[in-house]
Amino acid sequence: MQLRKRFLLLFILFVGTQNVLRAQPLTLQNDYVFSTGIGTSSDWLSPTQNNNVSGAAYLGFGFIFEGNIYTHLSTNNYGVLCLGNQLTTGNYPTPFSNNYIQYNNPKIVAVAGSQIYINSFTYGVSGMAPNRIGVFTFNGYSSVTGYPTCRFSFQVQLYERTGEIRMVYGSSASANLHIGFQIGIASSATDVAVVDQRNNTVSYGATANADDTWPGQYRYYSFVPKNIQGCYPPYNLSVRQLGSNSVSLKWDVVSAGNGGGQPRYIV
Repeated sequence: MQLRKRFLLLFILFVGTQNVLRAQPLTLQNDYVFSTGIGTSSDWLSPTQNNNVSGAAYLGFGFIFEGNIYTHLSTNNYGVLCLGNQLTTGNYPTPFSNNYIQYNNPKIVAVAGSQIYINSFTYGVSGMAPNRIGVFTFNGYSSVTGYPTCRFSFQVQLYERTGEIRMVYGSSASANLHIGFQIGIASSATDVAVVDQRNNTVSYGATANADDTWPGQYRYYSFVPKNIQGCYPPYNLSVRQLGSNSVSLKWDVVSAGNGGGQPRYIV
């Protein structure tokens, strides 16, 4: 009977956490801190193994974005990353405009625009659990009539422990790409954060504004979740030890506020 009560208590705690998660009014403006700066070559990460991305790539860990855990992510030749098992579709020149914001959500975009093409992208993991970083590396070019082809590179880095989304820019053949492009993230069609690379600021809400200014080598844009207690569900639940009158359970919790990825126990 005592063991049954403890299982019931765990079930209530687990379901309660899920309900708290769903009840929170999550928005990018309220839940994430935006920052930017010029880094160094050390900000450009080089995983020990890079794999070509085909279909929905397995991240190798659970990445939390706006209260949901994602283990897969897909992309296409136009620079849009889509979290989840669905495949990224379409060539939408302004992915954060009212015309296209409803597609490929939740999404992460470091560079996407008309006449901008990605000719190679790879994925690898840097570091060890619970401090792994998923690294997507893109190489692309802009092809605009009347201008020379401009080649560029950039990375999207996803941080396991903190939930940070970081965009890091490599070199470009020019200070601009001669065609407007957009940068930002969206959890849904109504929850959008768009970066203005001219003045390196962020605004919230759908917009068709695009600019051709290249952010500059080792410029980074970072979105880090705030410390919101009780918004992240447990995962990797397992029975650690089972006795006649006791049970020991283990699960992981990933959030910026509780030291993410640390094991939790109940006996």
